[in-house]
Amino acid sequence: LMTIPIVVLGPAAAGITRLLKAMVTGRHFFVWGDFWETFKKFFLKSLVISVIDVLVLIISGIAINFYIKFAEEYVPFIRGGLKVFILGVVFMFILIFVMMHLYMYQLLIQYNLSVRKIYKYSFVFSLIRFFPNLLIIGLCALITILPFNLHLLAGSAVYLFVAFGICGVIINYYTWPAINKHFEPMINK
Repeated sequence: LMTIPIVVLGPAAAGITRLLKAMVTGRHFFVWGDFWETFKKFFLKSLVISVIDVLVLIISGIAINFYIKFAEEYVPFIRGGLKVFILGVVFMFILIFVMMHLYMYQLLIQYNLSVRKIYKYSFVFSLIRFFPNLLIIGLCALITILPFNLHLLAGSAVYLFVAFGICGVIINYYTWPAINKHFEPMINK
């Protein structure tokens, strides 16, 4: 979850997204200056997004535990099917929530939308581009998890020094053209 900007502090994710967006679009940028400028400019909104993220992740964890225990204790005769269905719904919600984060910070730094609109448009993008988003999340998960299967120390080094950057670049190369293609004409009407 950290290679997709979810658990990372929101203002830092906004600053990094600005740098990666500049790299994707081929614009010049000053790493430290642009990062801190974006960090300060979008501090409040990105912090609100981070607080919402933490609350959703906590509530999702509680929901998963609750529904597993509920299915086992109170509905034992349909336990297997009900448990799979309920957990499927919760995991689909979590998956869509993760997909929304592919677009959130880009919509924030480019259009300076309200938090409600950021979530609204990110939700729309996560649904209309569901399968490509799923592939991107799978690729980022593979880049993050695969080195740990080889060796714990190598996995930690790759995670710290490579996975953040590679996943950030992949996400920005994938999402920015989509936002530019679908969202830009709508805003300019």
